Amino acid sequence: MGCNENKHVSGEVNHAPTIKALSTINIAAGKSTTIDVIASDKDGDRLTYSLVNNPDWASIQDNIISIAPSHADIGQYVLTVKVSDGSLSAEMNTALNVNLPMTPVNPDDVNHAPTIEALPTINIAAGKSTTVDVVASDKDGDMLTYSLVNNPDWVSIQDNIISIAPSHVDIGQYVLKVKVSDGSLSAEMNTALNVNLPMTPVNPDVVNHAPTIAALPTIKIAAGKSTTVDVVASDKDGDTLTYSLVNNPDWVTIQDNTISIAPSHSDAGQHVLKVKVSDGIFDTETELNIIGLGVELDSPALTETNFRTADYILLGEDIPVITVGLDNVKTLGFNHSFSFNNISFFNNNGLITIENNTPTNISKMIIKYGENEIALLEMPYPLNAMSSAELYLPAEIVDAGNIRASYQTRAYLPNVSVGLTSTDDESEAFNPAHVTCGSDGRVCHRPAFGLEREILTTMAINIHNLMNTRDVIFRQRNFINSKCDDYDECVAYDNTRHLPYSEFVRNMNGYEGHSMYLQLHTKNKSGIHTSEGYGSGSFGNLNNFYSEEDGWASVKDVYVNKDSEQYRPYSASLYNTFFHEGAHASGLSHESGMSYGFADDLMVYMIEKDLVLPEHTVENINMWAGTRKEYIVPDIYLDVAVNDSFGAVIKVMKTNDIEIGDLTFELSSHTPVSYVFNQIDSNTFFIQFDETFPDIAADNKDDFASRGTTFFIQAYRKNAPDAKVVSYKIDRRMLIEQRERSSKITYNSMYEYFVLENDEFSSSDTPFDMRMRCFNLYGKLASPEQYSKIYDYLKKNNALSTLEYRSFISNAEDNGYIVSDFLDDEHKDDRRVIYWKLIGEDMSGICVLPRQQ
Repeated sequence: MGCNENKHVSGEVNHAPTIKALSTINIAAGKSTTIDVIASDKDGDRLTYSLVNNPDWASIQDNIISIAPSHADIGQYVLTVKVSDGSLSAEMNTALNVNLPMTPVNPDDVNHAPTIEALPTINIAAGKSTTVDVVASDKDGDMLTYSLVNNPDWVSIQDNIISIAPSHVDIGQYVLKVKVSDGSLSAEMNTALNVNLPMTPVNPDVVNHAPTIAALPTIKIAAGKSTTVDVVASDKDGDTLTYSLVNNPDWVTIQDNTISIAPSHSDAGQHVLKVKVSDGIFDTETELNIIGLGVELDSPALTETNFRTADYILLGEDIPVITVGLDNVKTLGFNHSFSFNNISFFNNNGLITIENNTPTNISKMIIKYGENEIALLEMPYPLNAMSSAELYLPAEIVDAGNIRASYQTRAYLPNVSVGLTSTDDESEAFNPAHVTCGSDGRVCHRPAFGLEREILTTMAINIHNLMNTRDVIFRQRNFINSKCDDYDECVAYDNTRHLPYSEFVRNMNGYEGHSMYLQLHTKNKSGIHTSEGYGSGSFGNLNNFYSEEDGWASVKDVYVNKDSEQYRPYSASLYNTFFHEGAHASGLSHESGMSYGFADDLMVYMIEKDLVLPEHTVENINMWAGTRKEYIVPDIYLDVAVNDSFGAVIKVMKTNDIEIGDLTFELSSHTPVSYVFNQIDSNTFFIQFDETFPDIAADNKDDFASRGTTFFIQAYRKNAPDAKVVSYKIDRRMLIEQRERSSKITYNSMYEYFVLENDEFSSSDTPFDMRMRCFNLYGKLASPEQYSKIYDYLKKNNALSTLEYRSFISNAEDNGYIVSDFLDDEHKDDRRVIYWKLIGEDMSGICVLPRQQ
């Protein structure tokens, strides 16, 4: 056999293509069908496909055969497919039966041709003999007969057993054709038969044979761990075997037949090497696949830090994508406050309504429904910020119910109030002296309804997006770690929390649920507008579910155009002040490194990325009009299922067609927590907590600062700087035994509302006992405003009758408790105050708990 010099390197032999056996083709006249031809070429040559002596109603395009016989073509045919690599070719025959179209009432009454399972290529040495079983079946149960077509005399068949006994003169390549008949119809199957040159000794069994190796499993191992794998090999001749590795890293070694594996943290990833076994003459190799899973994390309470990172290799499971319909879109009323995950769903007799109370437009979003099902919704067009629409979902989602948004871009997730003032009159124009904020000529400015408010809102969106980005989180961490000596709070940080200062302030800044009030705030002295800012608020304690106290912040009046009384957009300086005062609103001082310090560094980053202009400008004041940002759907999603044994299973899912590859987990908590975190498979992780998971109680009845230890799980794609970070929180509330609750109201995606039963309290209990009952459930009594919203929700969903009582106790006021009476629409906002009376039998309460998304 010669070489094709145009296609193969000298010394390399070209190999003919191989064709996978084709099954018998049965088709009724007047019908059409296609058949895929599967062929391969050992040399990787490009293949061409053709038919030999084919009727004109059978053709081939690339590797697809098209067949369309007419009634005149009824009969039996042999279809020959030819595949060529340009030099050598291979052929494969298959039976083609064109049948009379079915005429009986029951098509199964028609006789069917037998079917034959594909036969493997037969290799045999001249002078040897072998047998091959033919496996065939008949749908009608007919008795089958077996024969060979154009077979050499040293090949015969008895029943379904082929006997082959070639001599030395028969060396060569053959195509063996087997025919099976049911007496009326028949089928044929081809297979390759290769008769090879025998070994030179008289007895081939005295020739040396190469060793054989059993397949090796894929090894998954965490960094810092070690394991061994035994190589199982044998030699037919009983020769002594030696073992070696090919292309192995230095942390994989072999001694005799035992492989030792001990990766470090830097060895996370996939590694493919070869194991070689030799008998001194012949070698055999097999592949070994090792996946370094990163670090196995355990018992951080026993270490100096309560912040851990670990890298893993994984694929990610796709979230099911559902395209939905929108109709009857309406603009919601103005709300001076917003959050980035405030989306609600309402079900009115099967008609689903979505309310987008975020400042962003929604093109796609992740939802959960039923118990814990998940889906990625894609809108036909963006649902604008602060708007609602009728949402058309598949019946299985509507029937499952409990539809809620699932938002995991939560590393920086404050509630934002823009321009909170004494009035919300939308018709009022921008007023530089609308509210007096204090002495010494200080005044607060509310951004006008329209462009100015749009600009301030867009700034809040951009800061939120940046602070949830992997690259910016790294930048903040590196800045604080390198500049710690410049800031007194960092220097004085005693690390009693066992949490690095950089992570402590990062989790405080924009802590989820903390309210941030944003206004213009100036000081006018001698006609000069100076830079003045103020912020206050409780610490974003990592143990808080939400902050009891709210902070507010300002932006500098110097960044307002005095002639037009408008904001100057796209200014790095304005963003600097916005972030600076936002840090104050989260309880961070000038000495924290976040207000003065990282605020400046963040602006450098934004300028480098062309996100803002270096200086403010009054040109193109309308450039931001209509540039509302999109609701964030990160590339990855953590589907977390907390179990009843103080643990949780975390499945990593993806929202688009990406290869996740390296994934980094960051694990932290305000108080040391003992746990083990491991990878189960390519997409799933398991975290097991110790039963001593801390639960911090309040010191007295007025102390609502600590709600229990919160454990933070954050994840991001390691090699994607612009990737969004996803966050999930686990607390003891989620791990303790199921609490006894009589009724649950899912009012929106942010909170859950639990109705307390009157019989849970004794006759001597007071409203304070009800308040503490909610506290023990890691929540608080609903406010009068929340009761009004609950009333509206229940009425809208025809569910007011589910409440046994209509009088509900809310928060304390002037040493008393407000009572909200759910009587009717006219009186639903009425309030009365009681003072330390017993609960009695005529009222209840509703606890408000943050909802885990």
